[in-house]
Amino acid sequence: MIQHAYFSTNPGIKIEDWNDNYSRLIMNPIEKSYTTLMGNDESEMQEVTITEWEAETLLIPKPITYHSVIEALIRTRYTVSDELGFLRQRDTKPDEFEEYNIFVEDCKNIARSLGLGL
Repeated sequence: MIQHAYFSTNPGIKIEDWNDNYSRLIMNPIEKSYTTLMGNDESEMQEVTITEWEAETLLIPKPITYHSVIEALIRTRYTVSDELGFLRQRDTKPDEFEEYNIFVEDCKNIARSLGLGL
């Protein structure tokens, strides 16, 4: 399941160690800026702009490989049964197969961008 995390600076796309069994894939960072008033009392209040980064995160089982990253990303949208259905019906439902195939290629590109390409 993809979750969201907040960072003080742009995290970019990367994998970081999470615990003994999982690493965390961080992707699609979006800059979020807002303005607020800050100060100790009303006479010291100043308008301050704060920038944070929100990114999608996904836990991936270790060891991290090209295939494990792709598999985890695909599972955020499709089950194994879904994939078998797309493959079985690719000639009768080409639009659905094409949408699935584009998503899988995007997953492969993410894995490659992490330096995990074959």
